[in-house]
Amino acid sequence: MGAKDLSGLGGPLSIGSAETVSSADYDVLLLRCVSAPLAADHNFSGTLNLMMGVQESNAAADMAYYLHVFVTQGDTDNLRGTLLANYADPDTNEWGTTALGKALSAAATLTAVAALTGDRIVVEIGYRSRNTVTTSRTGTIWYGGSGSDLTSGGAADGGVGYFDFSDTFTLVDNPVLRVSQVAVEALRRPTEARLQVSQLAIETVRRATSGNLRLTQLAVEVVRRNGSPPSTGQGGMLIVVAG
Repeated sequence: MGAKDLSGLGGPLSIGSAETVSSADYDVLLLRCVSAPLAADHNFSGTLNLMMGVQESNAAADMAYYLHVFVTQGDTDNLRGTLLANYADPDTNEWGTTALGKALSAAATLTAVAALTGDRIVVEIGYRSRNTVTTSRTGTIWYGGSGSDLTSGGAADGGVGYFDFSDTFTLVDNPVLRVSQVAVEALRRPTEARLQVSQLAIETVRRATSGNLRLTQLAVEVVRRNGSPPSTGQGGMLIVVAG
């Protein structure tokens, strides 16, 4: 399972968050990834590993992977079962100051969960910071994109990150979209020549042609394109689901 891209989006995107807390073992969520529905009942067991592009802003940040993985009952927020509870990778597998592909220190053993057709897998991923200073330090993760799989030690934006379950199961190929995080590219209209935006709060409206689309969180990047015609559409959207 990985981060699925839509055509035309381009390379992987990144999301980062800084922490300034002096207490050790401080956990920061960066991504919540929701899979497509299961195509059939499945008894989960086995292990989980991953390959994602990650980076810490300072070697003294002492950041490493932090994961929480569970299954929801169909297209709801009701819990079917927890596969991996609040897993913190050891600091011996600390993120580097160069943005590179990195796996877990070892595949994590999953707790058995009996999932049903239509259930979804949710992977919450971020970092645990083990430093004890208030200096601002940032952890960043890369996701999405298209092309070949990311490799260990490869450039963070040079391949597609993924989650690797030892189990074999099938997901619905073309599901009703359920999005927990998306990146939206907004285009500046020529009639709004002086518009400058650094942060946006958006109220999402459901279009009649996308009646089943649900958004719970948005990350927005606003860019300027010279000569862009007036349009109410977005330039691209990435949906973090299973692929």
